[in-house]
Amino acid sequence: MKIAKDKKLHFFAGLALSSFGFIFPILFSLGFVAGVAKEIHDYFFPNHNVEVLDCLYTWAGASIPLILWIITVK
Repeated sequence: MKIAKDKKLHFFAGLALSSFGFIFPILFSLGFVAGVAKEIHDYFFPNHNVEVLDCLYTWAGASIPLILWIITVK
């Protein structure tokens, strides 16, 4: 199964943004918020496409640091 470059970028963007949560835990939400914000941005600009999968890939990446933090804190 080949994953599109765009989806990989969304995944790693979510991963990178949510990694700031290790510094200050509320920042774990950054990747999730960015995923939604990007799709809202795409909705209002004519040359962009809204794709639910883009948001889901961003959230998938954002969930990795959060899961690691939950596992290591307990």
